[in-house]
Amino acid sequence: MQRPRIPFLPGNTFRDPTKTDFRKSHTLGMKGGLPAACTEYNGIGGELSHTLHSRFSEEELEQGRDFLSTWTQQTELPVLGYIPAFVAYDKMVLSFKAYFRESVHESNAETYRVRLCLIDYYLEDDTICVLEPRRENSGIPQGVFLRRHRVPVEGGDPGQSMTLEDLAVGADVTIYGRTFHIYDCNGSTRRYLAEEHGREMAPAEPIPSDPHDTHRARIEFKAMTHPRSVDTKLRQFLKYDRNVLRFFCIWDDRQRMFGERLRYVLHYYLSDDTMEVVEVKHGNSGRDPFPTFVRRSKVPRTYTDLKDMSDGDFYTDADTYIGASLNIFNRTFLIVNCDDYTREHLRRKFGREDAPLDVEEYHPPPVARDIPPYLGLGKEEDTLATCFHLTPKPISKNFAKQLRSEHKILRFLARMETDHPNDIDRRFVVTYYLGDDSASVFEPPRRNSGMVHGKIIERARIKKPNSSMYYNLQDMYLGAVVVFQSRRFVLLDCDEYTKAEMQLHSECQQPDLARLEVEFRLRLFQDRASVLPALHHLVETQGPVASVAAFAEAVARVASPPTELELAALTAVHDPEHTGQFALAEFLERVEEAVALQDGGRTAEILTASQRLSEGTLSATVPTGAIECMETRPLRSTARLPENLLPHEEAALRTHLREKRAVVSRFVDKVLTRQSSLTAIFRNFTGPLSSRLDIATFQAKVRQLGIAPKQKDMELLTQHFFGAAGDIGYQGFVRGMNEEEKPLSFETSTAVLRS
Repeated sequence: MQRPRIPFLPGNTFRDPTKTDFRKSHTLGMKGGLPAACTEYNGIGGELSHTLHSRFSEEELEQGRDFLSTWTQQTELPVLGYIPAFVAYDKMVLSFKAYFRESVHESNAETYRVRLCLIDYYLEDDTICVLEPRRENSGIPQGVFLRRHRVPVEGGDPGQSMTLEDLAVGADVTIYGRTFHIYDCNGSTRRYLAEEHGREMAPAEPIPSDPHDTHRARIEFKAMTHPRSVDTKLRQFLKYDRNVLRFFCIWDDRQRMFGERLRYVLHYYLSDDTMEVVEVKHGNSGRDPFPTFVRRSKVPRTYTDLKDMSDGDFYTDADTYIGASLNIFNRTFLIVNCDDYTREHLRRKFGREDAPLDVEEYHPPPVARDIPPYLGLGKEEDTLATCFHLTPKPISKNFAKQLRSEHKILRFLARMETDHPNDIDRRFVVTYYLGDDSASVFEPPRRNSGMVHGKIIERARIKKPNSSMYYNLQDMYLGAVVVFQSRRFVLLDCDEYTKAEMQLHSECQQPDLARLEVEFRLRLFQDRASVLPALHHLVETQGPVASVAAFAEAVARVASPPTELELAALTAVHDPEHTGQFALAEFLERVEEAVALQDGGRTAEILTASQRLSEGTLSATVPTGAIECMETRPLRSTARLPENLLPHEEAALRTHLREKRAVVSRFVDKVLTRQSSLTAIFRNFTGPLSSRLDIATFQAKVRQLGIAPKQKDMELLTQHFFGAAGDIGYQGFVRGMNEEEKPLSFETSTAVLRS
């Protein structure tokens, strides 16, 4: 059935009612068992749409047929003599510039408009796209004027589409009833047509004038050249925007009952001649904090009612200067001062250079704050927090220091300054915790001492005597005297970790060698029965001056050998030139003076006399780095074995102590590997119903763990934990597990009796 020849426009097409075949066509198929391509493009139902004879010649198709009929697997593929159009012309677009005239009805200013367009021709599939560039304030939907597709030829055969031959500069192209005139094309389009098709495009044609554009240009020109009246307010705003004058004022309202003299700040905005008054807030003034006293507005010179706000007689910047009295809503404000920018503005504009007014201020006497005494409930810092705020606030803590030094503990060996003879030989371990600057005091046990050993002072932050300051790291050094709960302790020695940690902190003080020398003479006084004869014999053999090495050797033969720190203190006091010799006879006289004083029980006088001897001749500290050469032995090594032991007995005792230390260390490591909590370990040994650990239960648990398979190891471990007791509690078990809590432990108990 032949379709009628009507314009191919939307609404002008209709569906063939006799058509029953709606199968989609395809271009690839099989012929003779080989893939073949169809040369005809058919539409839906098999109707012929168009052919590819314009793309492929008959010779090229014949070569393809011969190749398919003679091809075998052994033959090589011949190189085809053509390239598909979608490959050869991919992304190649020719652009033509065109315009069309559109009639305008119902307008006196114009009868038509000239609309500029771009016609893009895609070589790969002969499709056309029409674009209209967007113009400002055009009032017309612009952009894609015609979407990309094959454009049929106006008045041509059905299926005939527009080709490149129909596009040329100066030609008229009719697309769907609208005629476009091509007046130019870009440079690449001209080169392609000249090189590939041999077509030379005509030169560009001028664009006809558009009455609408001419009319708008005339209107815009008049708007740009129209003279404007001078806007003084706008000029003032642009010149003085964000420029504010600041004056300090006083409102004296003391003539009224309960009136006061209050201070205010007046802001004058130069951009619009408005003013703002804000009140100066003082702490504990008893007044409600209003945000503004007068909000920003123009202020009339005289005010009786609201009509005065529109009279126009307002304050200006000429009325604001130092010494001026401004009546602001029936309140008199006296300007007493201004800032530097305001002073410079008044000088530059009005030539005023006023000095600030000296206004006498009344300052009430400060109220003394009485801090109530500490009642002992909670921490003292928490009690103080209730004195400074109505709502108590927690005291801020140094969490960084706590995290950094939580596990850092310094331990010092100390003695107590006392006049009681029974307390002279007592030794204590002062533990200082770097995390929170707290301290505790522990007394190691001694056999047959008659004293209750254990913790003397619980861990807490301790204040200095007659002061509100707490002890800190600067107060903990060798030779220092610290007062804990009315007890005076002298720090004599420390362990290796403490010495290494103190070297890392610059705030730590160096040892007080003068005090350590006095403590060394007091230690020699404790062994006077054996030390004094040995020193007298050394004076008789070597004279009044002896070497430090000979002195140390003589003391080591009859008593505990002096530590390196004690020798350094002895050298600093008696041999400041470091010659290696010192006055032994004079030193012996000082030791004998200590004997006479000690017989009277006046230990404090010994210290006073020793300090008086070293005053003015020795500094309380040593130079930086000197502590590095003063390495002392661990606290456990300061104890010594009994002197009445024979050589073979001494060797046996040392072997016994070494074996005991190894068994205890193996036990602690094994138990802590299973559980890290000492409470859980003790509960595992005793069971849930008992709070005491007896020897039988302890030995059964040890055999179960396989720590002491030998009977000798079991006896050593039992002696370490229980000693002469039949059972122990939690504190005794913890002391046995943690040797750091009692540096002078059970294995040195015999030596403590003589130390």
